[in-house]
Amino acid sequence: MELQLGITGIQGRKNPAPEPPFTNLKAFHSDCHHAARMTGAKVQAIRDPYEGGIPSNYAVARIQFSDTEVAVLVNSVRPIIAFAKCTEGQIRFEYEYIDFPKLAGMFLEVGEYIIPTSEELNHPLLREMCKNLAPAELKRVRYFRPARVGDVIFNYWD
Repeated sequence: MELQLGITGIQGRKNPAPEPPFTNLKAFHSDCHHAARMTGAKVQAIRDPYEGGIPSNYAVARIQFSDTEVAVLVNSVRPIIAFAKCTEGQIRFEYEYIDFPKLAGMFLEVGEYIIPTSEELNHPLLREMCKNLAPAELKRVRYFRPARVGDVIFNYWD
């Protein structure tokens, strides 16, 4: 999986701007509530980037089903969604990515989202996957040394 320009949320002064599509976080909120309603679940909480003084490049929603709770992450620059396990009802910063077809289908119906598989998100990060990133993004990748593709797409680097 090639990482797109701007995916890290890091912008340098001299870096090129990413091209659309961009993420509409307001629509994501609405889409989370719609997906929960349509699947018989309930949205427990939604945390936007920088909410609570914790910088991140993604928003995360906790959706409660009768038997499980799922975290739905969306990158704030690119409309990429991931699903992850929730533990003890808390929003975490290191995720165990999972496939959740029930919600994936709903998000694909309502928005123009990209939903990589858990295998793609858990794949070890390789240098050639970063060739489209801007210099400031590459600098952060080298500094934070993310192990997986998902750790670049959904990060809390400042």
